[in-house]
Amino acid sequence: MNSLLRVGIDVGSTTIKVVVLNKERELVYQKYARHFSEINSVLKENLHALSKVIENKKFSLALTGSAGMGIAERIGLPFVQEVIACASAVKSLIPHTDTVVELGGED
Repeated sequence: MNSLLRVGIDVGSTTIKVVVLNKERELVYQKYARHFSEINSVLKENLHALSKVIENKKFSLALTGSAGMGIAERIGLPFVQEVIACASAVKSLIPHTDTVVELGGED
């Protein structure tokens, strides 16, 4: 197996976002797609594209977003609440930050 990748999938009320980071936390893949309430089909398309990126590599994966919790529960994947994910990323990447404003759900 190759290096460990970190995969994050945000399934929101209007969009699906996918990111893949390498072990150095560098962005190696990203995809943004509006799902127009066709969450399952757009997620399937995104997972197919993602499979080509993570092929034969070790990876960890977590879901977030307003629709992510239900999907994570149904298929047994980890779910991370968006504010927790944001706070964790800020603490890790820019620890000197005093304040973060998270503007989810603006639709």
